[in-house]
Amino acid sequence: ERTTSLLSKEFSRWDAKELAEYLSDNGLEDYAECFISNNVDGEIAHRIDRDELKKMGVSKVGARLKILEVLGSLKRAKQQLDQEELLWEGKEVMYASCCHQMYETCFGLFPQNPSEYRLNSHHLVIKEIKVPRCGPMRCCCISGNYFIDNIDLSNVKDIDLEGSRPGCLCQIFCCEKKLEHIIVGMEGKDESKVLIQKSGEAQDVVRKIKNQIEILQRMQRS
Repeated sequence: ERTTSLLSKEFSRWDAKELAEYLSDNGLEDYAECFISNNVDGEIAHRIDRDELKKMGVSKVGARLKILEVLGSLKRAKQQLDQEELLWEGKEVMYASCCHQMYETCFGLFPQNPSEYRLNSHHLVIKEIKVPRCGPMRCCCISGNYFIDNIDLSNVKDIDLEGSRPGCLCQIFCCEKKLEHIIVGMEGKDESKVLIQKSGEAQDVVRKIKNQIEILQRMQRS
């Protein structure tokens, strides 16, 4: 409960006095001044351990345990916020040009719904929106639904990039741009997930996903 209440607060920006107030609110007012005099603020509070508390002059074992319990809430809240931190978000690029969009949507009469992408430290989230249609027409009177696929980055086995260069005529007359498919393969599954982005942007997304996978692998090995 204490950790949950911290998620809505910017505790990492607390100065030493604000952190001391938090300790006082949790029954540790006798040690609030100790944190102020040692300039321990919200940014580093989660790193405090028993040895640091001894150096700060907290001699009683019981007091150290109580302080660590309270600071443990900050540490757990920071870990959760780190996991939820948004590293990238985007939408499926469905059309290579305005001409392509007009053709696929019948000049905008029948719009389509792009998938939405979000990347955080542990998951790649793909939201696919499903809207009922009668042929190309959207059935506005019938409610649609969506499916959210949370892909655990630790289960990603490889990431490939696939694209095709538009022809010269398409580039000249339709201003067609190159689209690239990010193909995400997962352990134990034959089907891959595909994200569609503009050329260049797709490579940047692949780099971010690979970097995060490497970070998770290092964490698992340590």
